[in-house]
Order: sequence, then structure tokens, then C-alpha cells
Amino acid sequence: MKLLFFQIKPTSYESYLYFSEALAAEFRKVGRETVFFRAAEEPLEAMERFRGQHFDAVIDFNSVLPKVTTEEDGFFLDTIDAPFFNVILDHPLYHHNMLKQELNNYHVLCLDVNHADYLKTYYPHLKSVHLFPMTGSPAEEEIPFEKKEISLLFTGSYTSPAEVRDAITKIPPFMQEQVNALIERIEDDPSLTIEAAAKELFSDTIVTELFPLHMQAFFLADTYLRAAVRDRILHTIVSSGLPLTLCGNGYEKAPFYAEKKAVFLPEISFSETFALMARAKVTMNILPLFRNGVHDRIFSAMLNGSAVLTDRSGWLTSHFKDCEQLFFYDYTKDALQTLPDRIASLLSSEDQLRSVAEAGKKEAFLRHTWEKRCETFLEILSAVS
Repeated sequence: MKLLFFQIKPTSYESYLYFSEALAAEFRKVGRETVFFRAAEEPLEAMERFRGQHFDAVIDFNSVLPKVTTEEDGFFLDTIDAPFFNVILDHPLYHHNMLKQELNNYHVLCLDVNHADYLKTYYPHLKSVHLFPMTGSPAEEEIPFEKKEISLLFTGSYTSPAEVRDAITKIPPFMQEQVNALIERIEDDPSLTIEAAAKELFSDTIVTELFPLHMQAFFLADTYLRAAVRDRILHTIVSSGLPLTLCGNGYEKAPFYAEKKAVFLPEISFSETFALMARAKVTMNILPLFRNGVHDRIFSAMLNGSAVLTDRSGWLTSHFKDCEQLFFYDYTKDALQTLPDRIASLLSSEDQLRSVAEAGKKEAFLRHTWEKRCETFLEILSAVS
């Protein structure tokens, strides 16, 4: 078996580079051959050598390849004898231009059950769609829980909600009205997906066949909500004076940056975050509006013996129990007011934190390693071949 991986985007997209390298490493461990095309090392024209070749699968993350055509006006990916798997790491609305391309053998892996349903509904040309959560790796050094010196950690970038609001003011007025209505509706009911809110609000004006195109136009609503939720939660914690350590870029734009009540670490490479999590008693997760999915930050923290504190999703609540393998929190207006007290209580209960961290670690090593993801992919490949 031979698998071809593409890495087309700039190296600043370190998470997807890590994901592809980690998955490929597991394939090699079980005797599968892997071939890489890395745009950072070769000109794009060099991809031509794969035309006419056979692979058991071609894999790319947040791929831009589906729109690439040949001089004969066919799709480049159709010139390779292999099923193509596009692993998308965001809501499908961000990838509409790639998803709409009717390749001969197109498959999508995604991170949320609702995203999978959306893809099956609005992109019927896709041969298959599968839930395929990302994960992380244990750091080289395992740190005993009692020696972890970071109390509460969040790793992730910061986007200014104000800057997104400014971007919204620059789109056509009728789109501004719809985007703002979506934002208001989902802030009133955070359980709604953006597609459910759009159907509720605009059912009279949206043409069903063009729904994915309308959703693409609503990306600023999703971007704003993600930024606003993250800002609101982190600002609440920082202002409370809890010992929060933040690692990522963009925090100098945060209103709470000047308060100097948190430890701000500069951005590090994606793989270096595992060592940071290994030093943390609690790693906080904020889902990117995944109502029925999961983020790799959760499994990365678990694999490194850090107790996870995360907001809820349907998938998470069906697979984990609060205060057993992780801790859940809510960020409705009322719940957010009590979140600092909840965190303070957790940080004062080290025995409970240790117990949950150990249970989470056991579960992650049992079901959420790259070895397990390799097994899952091979099962998917067998089913679609």
C-alpha cells in the first residue's frame, strides 16, 4: 500500500503539517509506504510527476488542490489513480470553493458530526464523508502531576472581535444585515449551529440549491462569534486574577492584555505545545463553535497528563463524563459569571485534578492516539475501495 501526502500551504500552517507527518509516521509503522510532496521544498510544477501514477490514497489537509486543473481542462487530482481525501479542520463553509469541485473520487474527513451531515446534504458528489478527529502526542518528558508548575493553560491565537466587526462594516449593507442577524441569533442561543440559524432566519430568501454558497458568504458571522466567545471567556478569567498562562499570537490586541494579570508566552511551534501541556495541571479548551465535534487540544492535553476543562459539544458529552475524564464548563451569560469560582475550586482540589487527568490520559492512550487514527483511516479506506 502506498499513500501520497500533499503539503501545499505555507509552513506557518504548522498544525496541519504536524497532522500529516504524524499520520504518515503511523502508516510507515504498519508497513505502508508514504510519499510526500512539500511545496516548501519543490516548485508546484513538480506535482506533474504524479499524473498517471497509482496510490491507495491521496491525502491533504484544508486542501486547495481540488480546484487545480490541467492544460486539458480536467482536474489535476483526477489524473492520479487514487481516492482523494480532503481533511477539513473548520466548518465546511470556509471550504466551499474546494468542496464544490466534482472530482471523480472525492472523500472528506471532518471534525464534527454536524459538519459531516452538512457535507452529505449539500455536496452529494462526495463519495464518502467521515468523522476523523485530530489528536496530539505525548511530550518527550513526562512530568509527575505534583511537579507541574503551570496551574491553568490555554494555547491558541487571539483574534480581535472588534477587527472582525470592522470587516463586517465593509461588506454590502444587505449582507451586513444578515451577518449581524446571525450573530445576534446565535449569541441568544449558543446551542445553534450557524446553518440552523441561517435556515431559521432566512428561509424565505435563501434558495435551497444555493445554500452552501449563502453559507460561504456568512463566514464573517462564524469568524466573529469564534473570536467573541474566546475573548469573553479569557477576559473573564484574566480579570478574576486566576493564574492563567496564555500561549499564542495576537494577544497584544486583547483588551485584557494591559491588565497584566496573566502570563503571556510568545507563540511556539505546534509540536512544542505538547511539552507546555505536560507542565500544566489544567489545560483549558474553547471549541471553535463545534456543536457536535472535538478539538485536538483536548486529546493533546490528555495524552500529556493535564486535566482538561472544556465547553460542551454533543460528541464530547456522549463520550466523556463531567468530573471523570475531563471537566465541562458553560459560557452562557449566567454561567460565565460563575466560571472563575468554578476554576478556583478546581485548582484548590489537586487530588481531584490528578484523578481526572489520569483517567483522561488512560482514555486518550486507549482511543485517541495517532496509532488509533491510522487504524480508523485504514478501515475507512477499506470501506470505500
